[in-house]
Amino acid sequence: MDAMRVKSGMKIHFLMTYNLNGLTGTPSRTKTTFEEVSKHTGAEVVLPECLSGISFGSKRATGFFTADGFFRQLFFPFKKTARLAVILLRLIRTRPKIIHCFLDDSAFVACVYKIIFGARVVFEAHAVARNSSPLHFSFKEMVSCALSDKIIVMSNGMKEIFCREYGVRPEKIHVIWGPVDASEFCYEAPPKGKFIVGYGGNDSPYQGIGTILEAAAKLQVNKKISFKLVGFDSSGYQKLPNVNYAGVVAGARKFAEELSGCSVFLSTYNRRFGAGAYPHKLSTYMCLGRPVIASDVSDCRMILEKADAGFIFMPGDADALAAAISAAYAAGEKRLVEMGLNARKFAEKNFDSAGLYHKLEKIYFR
Repeated sequence: MDAMRVKSGMKIHFLMTYNLNGLTGTPSRTKTTFEEVSKHTGAEVVLPECLSGISFGSKRATGFFTADGFFRQLFFPFKKTARLAVILLRLIRTRPKIIHCFLDDSAFVACVYKIIFGARVVFEAHAVARNSSPLHFSFKEMVSCALSDKIIVMSNGMKEIFCREYGVRPEKIHVIWGPVDASEFCYEAPPKGKFIVGYGGNDSPYQGIGTILEAAAKLQVNKKISFKLVGFDSSGYQKLPNVNYAGVVAGARKFAEELSGCSVFLSTYNRRFGAGAYPHKLSTYMCLGRPVIASDVSDCRMILEKADAGFIFMPGDADALAAAISAAYAAGEKRLVEMGLNARKFAEKNFDSAGLYHKLEKIYFR
């Protein structure tokens, strides 16, 4: 359905309960999606202000996975009831025809609205709650899967999990890898005579920062290999002579500048928390035109092998990561440049946000 044929007055309501100013993959993906839909559709697109102060930064998120944090998370829904009620009231006031909701909290509320007033609900899931969260999270996810009209997931692995765990029909689920604006990440040839291993992202428990530091410690014997870690506060982390912490950076361009001097990039999701979830950084890395060394979670192996653009290692295995980094170093500059160009070409074809709305159009209107 062409955007110009959308009925006048139709509203598409975006719904989420997290902070869109966050620097993690979920807020970034949400903003990109909103911008593309707003740009191309003829409908009114509504993005409500954030209703949650949840932080995905390390200092607060780490507590989720301690004994004390478990009980805080267990009673978390009761604290959020008022916020979710406000979301429902706003939906009733705006009366959208299409609700694009992100994660299970907002999807659950959208499905309640759908039952009462009727609407097309598109549930976009960025992780599988059943794998890593208390029972109430997977219950909301199960209800959202059952009552939503369409589901967007981040990987084929996540699609398989939703079909297996919740009995969702495969045709109801659409896989969309992390969209990025390729024009914001211009290709620059890697510096010659250096081998810098880069990581860009947050340091939440599932990101595997500990695995990176263990591998870096093992590789200190090779003075030509160094590391640059960007995107988080380094206080409390081990200081190694071959590791440079660049701290938190804001904005895509600054992020790209910090990583432009690297030879290869790391995506080190742990299997426990990364099963099914697509590491959004993979899209950014490949847009920057560098080979990626990624843990074997989600669709990483499929993407890197199809693109001929990287190396795979077992999640959480520091020895395997060190071996993969050594293999990348041994491949030589010419081969790494070739793989980096392969990565950029694949990213432009599969990740560029310029083509995102055409995918969403089929989900919204068909």
